[in-house]
Amino acid sequence: MNGSGKSAIIASIDILRSILLYSDYFTNDLVQRNLNEMINKSSEELFMEADFVTDYEEKVLYFRYQINVTKNKVGKYI
Repeated sequence: MNGSGKSAIIASIDILRSILLYSDYFTNDLVQRNLNEMINKSSEELFMEADFVTDYEEKVLYFRYQINVTKNKVGKYI
């Protein structure tokens, strides 16, 4: 299973979680450097999509998150 992308999936989930939980996520310099290493060099963007299903008060709830991370005009990821 080496090279199948397990680490990339876990890293993407961690990024998505951080974006949802911390409004200042992109202001962190370490985050900016890490994103620079992870971003697709051809498209210069990082696209993530995640589906979550949960059971809440006897109802099944479905959530789909789609995030596209790109650089702004000053070179910072947003």
